[in-house]
Amino acid sequence: AGLGIPFLLTAIAINKFYSFSSKIKKHFKIIELVGGVLLILIGGLILTDNFQRIVTYFIK
Repeated sequence: AGLGIPFLLTAIAINKFYSFSSKIKKHFKIIELVGGVLLILIGGLILTDNFQRIVTYFIK
């Protein structure tokens, strides 16, 4: 029984994930767009060496 518990928990987690992903499937394009914009913005901040300033501001 002890060795089967991780497999049972994984099966339950995968089932819940599939249920969750099917509910937000209609929003995937927006999520991809927002993620892409954030990646570009953060990349630009790192390239111009301004990312550290923003991180320092939020740490204080």
